[in-house]
Amino acid sequence: MLPNKLRERARPRNRLVAEGRSSMIILVLAVVAVMGCGGDSVGPQRTKLVSPGPGVPVYDATNPNHVLHVFEDWSAYSTASDVGVLNRADGGGPWLNGNAAYQSIATTNVDPWFGKKTLDVNYKDVPGSGQALERGLTLIQGTPARYLNASKVQQSLIIEWAWRYEGAAYQGKIADWQPYAGTDRFNYQAPDYSPMGAQTQNDCDTDPLCSLFYTNHGNTPKIAELDAPPNVGVQHAEISRSIYAASLVYYTQNMNYGAGAGQVAWGDSPPGGNMADNAWHRTILRLTLNINGVMGTGRIEEWDEKAGLPAVKVMEYIGDPGGYTAGLVNGRDVSQGGNTWLTPSSTLYLYTLTSVGPIYKGGNTTHIGYVRIWSQPRE
Repeated sequence: MLPNKLRERARPRNRLVAEGRSSMIILVLAVVAVMGCGGDSVGPQRTKLVSPGPGVPVYDATNPNHVLHVFEDWSAYSTASDVGVLNRADGGGPWLNGNAAYQSIATTNVDPWFGKKTLDVNYKDVPGSGQALERGLTLIQGTPARYLNASKVQQSLIIEWAWRYEGAAYQGKIADWQPYAGTDRFNYQAPDYSPMGAQTQNDCDTDPLCSLFYTNHGNTPKIAELDAPPNVGVQHAEISRSIYAASLVYYTQNMNYGAGAGQVAWGDSPPGGNMADNAWHRTILRLTLNINGVMGTGRIEEWDEKAGLPAVKVMEYIGDPGGYTAGLVNGRDVSQGGNTWLTPSSTLYLYTLTSVGPIYKGGNTTHIGYVRIWSQPRE
């Protein structure tokens, strides 16, 4: 987390305290099904889980303020052709999927959190110059409901999923979340080189966001305690935030950068990264609405958790008044479907689009474990 001198003054005292769950409950959640989805299967490659650590949002089915919207463990499908036809494991409406020829359902080496099966996506070939590969899944609200309990959605939306990269790293759009499809977009992608701040910036030193974290034209981190990427051009994960397909702002990894213990660096392993290691990880994104609809007062947070290790926080942007990035974190645009995360057009694109060739060089198989979307009150 940010050093004490930079913590937001207005932050509620309990925001970064784990949600009252003990390590034992967390371990129980790893082997007990949610909403009747069944528990973990036992296999020789399972990794013993540990508590994700303080501050990490943890879903609790017994908490009335935790609202489940999606839970998928692929157990409802015999083949990839079933995905996009059959309802999900939680009873929600099916994914949109026209890419079964590049996908397969597997029961070996499943994720250690809730895994029963995996959806494996073949991204081994290299796209043509200026072309991209599109082989993932899409989830659009509809009938039957793809997002359950939409009327009960809370202020903070958590999108979490387990994944394993075999071979090279996947590169491109990973979880492109559009609460109002087409014009209100939170696109999580990696690895990327885009500089922090506005896409139109000419110099990090004059960008309101980038200049908070870097000096020397983006080449020198201001806050050494963060282990931020050494400059804004280093590979990282990011949320590409755009409204009306314009006004694009990059919220990039801003803490715990590196390839050591308790650090995250994107890219192939080796060189330069520790994510394409053929081990199970899960990504946890928490997006929080603006306060009373005032643009810039939202929150964007991300954790990466490698199976068997505590989660590592890699993004923290808090737009609350008094926060280090006060007024600079664009939550939902209230003019786009209202002040809510779930609208009739809400859409998630999951591993649907690689970077173009030759930026993406192929060689990847993406194994997707469980997927869960839920919400909680602002903390």
